[in-house]
Amino acid sequence: MLQVLLRSAAITFLTVTAISTLHAPPAVAAPVTGESATEFGRLLDSPGVYLDAKTGGMVITVTNKAAANRVKAYGAISRIVPRDTATLNAAIRKLDREFRIPGTSWGVDPVINKVVLTVDSTVTGTALTRIRAGAARLGDAVHIEQVPGAISTRIAGGDPIYRPNGRCSLGFHVHDGVGKSFFLTAGHCGVDTRTMYSDTARRHQVGTRSSAYFPGDDYAIYHFVPGRTSNFGVVNNGQDITRAGNAYKGQQIYRSGWATGTRAGFVLATNVTLNLDEGTVYNLVHTTACAEAGDSGGPVYAGTTALGLVSAGRGSCASPAPEMWFQPISEPLDRYDVHVF
Repeated sequence: MLQVLLRSAAITFLTVTAISTLHAPPAVAAPVTGESATEFGRLLDSPGVYLDAKTGGMVITVTNKAAANRVKAYGAISRIVPRDTATLNAAIRKLDREFRIPGTSWGVDPVINKVVLTVDSTVTGTALTRIRAGAARLGDAVHIEQVPGAISTRIAGGDPIYRPNGRCSLGFHVHDGVGKSFFLTAGHCGVDTRTMYSDTARRHQVGTRSSAYFPGDDYAIYHFVPGRTSNFGVVNNGQDITRAGNAYKGQQIYRSGWATGTRAGFVLATNVTLNLDEGTVYNLVHTTACAEAGDSGGPVYAGTTALGLVSAGRGSCASPAPEMWFQPISEPLDRYDVHVF
């Protein structure tokens, strides 16, 4: 889906004759974007890629000098780190198998080249002791962070959608290319809700469920009731959405929800495992954005690029250091073979 741009560090000149020498303009390499750097990092089996907040450049971590030279030639910033992808993935697999304790989350932080294990305040006693002992057995590949508050999905295009026992937020409008229109929202909003409504009285249907996944994943797709929307491809704050993409560490993101409006944050980690009371969800994106009750399922985006759907959060928008996890949009788009408007 993503195209890797090959770039050259050399500037060439064209000499025509001794009498008249014409200099071609310097070759200008295309800027290294977050998406292109992430794709190039995959080709190198990089332990992680992130945006350097100080320089504004994309950093691709590697474990040897040869790979570092390839990154430099590509036009990104290289950084040699001690732990490779296999080591970090092995630590994650062990945590996935042995520590499905609600209130915990883990994923690779490429800046510190470690798996960060987040533990909320509901994890105490023997559960906390077990987590600490397990992390210790994995050595310095795992870093534990204890945070106040509780991680929860009950933060249950940004507009409200109503179900019989609560409300969530509509995510993105999508289409199948042959005339059918749908919308995406959080799976935990949809697994027990066949019909969504656009009003508090639950009189006006806006969509009927086609499919929902939770736990494991966290997304649902609803078939739009004809005539219930005309704002395809627009978030409720007026932001146009024209494409879908993948998030990367350090990226600034925005999310919209009916409860707290539009809020900003930064990506902390991708491919994150999150353990909830309802079960475990995999491959989420962990961010510093806030989210509250009713924001679940809302759109997460960067500019005109759709990134995902709000899944879970910790703290409130008044908290000093809130956190929000979102479901990447690429998986439901691929599974249902649909596209953003």
